[in-house]
Amino acid sequence: MKKSRKGYTLVELLLAMAILSILAASLSALLSTGSNLFANAEKSYQSQIEARTALSYITVKIRQNDVSGAIEVKRMANISSLSGEERDVLIIKEHLGGGKCWLIYFENGVLYEKYCDLSSVSPEELHLVPAHVIAEGLSTVLMDEELQAEDSGRKAISVEIEYFDAGAQTAKKMLKSKIALRTEY
Repeated sequence: MKKSRKGYTLVELLLAMAILSILAASLSALLSTGSNLFANAEKSYQSQIEARTALSYITVKIRQNDVSGAIEVKRMANISSLSGEERDVLIIKEHLGGGKCWLIYFENGVLYEKYCDLSSVSPEELHLVPAHVIAEGLSTVLMDEELQAEDSGRKAISVEIEYFDAGAQTAKKMLKSKIALRTEY
């Protein structure tokens, strides 16, 4: 007499479950790794966008107001309410005159801009002028002015923006630009 087999044995079921759980664990690890890589790429992309926006904004502001004596980098205190420490401030005077100017400065990972009339606001009151955010998530922003060449009499504004790059092996990347001013000083 022949025995008919109508089901799976316990050993066969346990073996199938073990194989399926190994496959599920590998698939879960693969999805988690892919998700982390995507998140790092997105953070890196956003950081790069913020840094490029800041550099582009500064360049356009300088180009729009490139007249003799209108652009300088100066160390100033009391620019913000967060601290009274001195920091480099890019001062761009409105070319129409009247004492109005843009003050662009970096503090705590954020590049700010203030628009004010320096003839009516004292240096001690600068922290009361509202600031607008240009870019966030930056590591450092260095601004400096230098002569292009000794005999030219023209200045250049150098800007270095360092930002965090989550996707890179090194944690920081840098954008640099030297903006040559067209007017003589």
